Amino acid sequence: MWSDIWALTCEASKPWNISLVSIYAVYFGYLTGGKKYTPSINETLKVSYAAHCIYLFLGFFTTPVLRKLAPHAKAPEGGALGEYNVYDILNVCTYIHTWCFLSFLWALTVVKYPGKCCMTPKRAAFFFGVWMFIAILFDSVSTYLHIYLFKTYEWYFIIPTIIQITDILVLIPITHWSFHAFSLTTYKGIEMTPEEKAEEGVPLKDEGDDTAEK
Repeated sequence: MWSDIWALTCEASKPWNISLVSIYAVYFGYLTGGKKYTPSINETLKVSYAAHCIYLFLGFFTTPVLRKLAPHAKAPEGGALGEYNVYDILNVCTYIHTWCFLSFLWALTVVKYPGKCCMTPKRAAFFFGVWMFIAILFDSVSTYLHIYLFKTYEWYFIIPTIIQITDILVLIPITHWSFHAFSLTTYKGIEMTPEEKAEEGVPLKDEGDDTAEK
């Protein structure tokens, strides 16, 4: 899986991916094409999550530097940045899994390596979707904080603001696709239609084989 992480990070770094152009092209095609979860969406989902991790890294390194440059800046309630306040606590939650590669491995177990997890693929897909939704909530609070700092104190706080907004944008299709993947996932992995299996060269199982264990 580590080689997958490196390859996907390199792929996500390409201009058409990191700018979300190709990702949203696939997402709009998905929305306008009847919301069919095709196997190719798995590949876009993996690249999208890699882009999400890149935005987290950028925010993790730029935010402390910019705050150091503005020691006079305070949170909306008046508390100094770095003190215990709800914005910094949620900001920490936003960035803490930057270093947790388990999140990336989790994404891969949902879309590429079903069963390679302590949970069943069904539960892993569900909790991954929930985690992506929670990430949007964390990002939203952090975005509000940096917009406030940008408007009230220094212009350069627009940098983490843009990073956070872009991260929310990539999390929207990730969350949508994750819950769709959950709805299609059996306890052994993502289930495809016979047509999709034929297209991907996956051998069809006997009719009596029930893949959705109870």
